[in-house]
Amino acid sequence: MNNGKFEEKIRQFRSHIGMYVVNQDYDTVTAFICGLDYATDGVMLKGFEKWLLVKYNLRYSQLWWPALLKLVHENLFSSENGDSIGFALNNVIEFVSAQSVNNMEEYAI
Repeated sequence: MNNGKFEEKIRQFRSHIGMYVVNQDYDTVTAFICGLDYATDGVMLKGFEKWLLVKYNLRYSQLWWPALLKLVHENLFSSENGDSIGFALNNVIEFVSAQSVNNMEEYAI
């Protein structure tokens, strides 16, 4: 499956989250995305953590991407003023979209 299909699937998931997960909270939604990545043998999000480090100008982090994004989100927005699920999905979509356009092998680990 190419990254254009990944992007399409993430966008479909985002517009119909309730069809895919019962609990529409950050942990459940990111676990679902991790499951999609696992189903592709890690191809869908290969290099995503490194891409996040570059995008948000962060130093090395040992955090798994859901925890890293949650930390970035909390630093950019107060927890009451931001949508952490939307923030995470926007980043996943941006990454997958950029991969399909640029074939961003430079972020592959």
